Amino acid sequence: MAERDYAVGRGRPPRHTQFKKGQSGNPAGRPKGARNLRAEMLQELLSDVTARENGRSIKVSKTRLIAKALIAKAAAGDMKAAALLLDLMLKLDRMEQPAPEQDNDALEPEDAAIVAEWRQHIRKGGSDE
Repeated sequence: MAERDYAVGRGRPPRHTQFKKGQSGNPAGRPKGARNLRAEMLQELLSDVTARENGRSIKVSKTRLIAKALIAKAAAGDMKAAALLLDLMLKLDRMEQPAPEQDNDALEPEDAAIVAEWRQHIRKGGSDE
């Protein structure tokens, strides 16, 4: 009777095709050592390439080559390249700046008295009464 009450439709596959309890839909799982897109991109950007600069061959990373090209375009007056360069520089600057430290010692005298009283209360093992 329960089988007849089960309506097959969108989001409700037939019971015989559903995964059984304890059975995974991906039994092998992700292969060990499989790399994600970020890792692949980083590896490719850090790989070296031979380029010509001032008439001679040099070996540089692709990241450095891209940076040189972007800076050259921005210096030549390409406004899109200049905007992208400024945006990247601002993001890099924000990433490298340490987070501002909170100065916990700069409490108002009234607040410092409350904190000291609370610490003393905790040390004595007092209750909240």
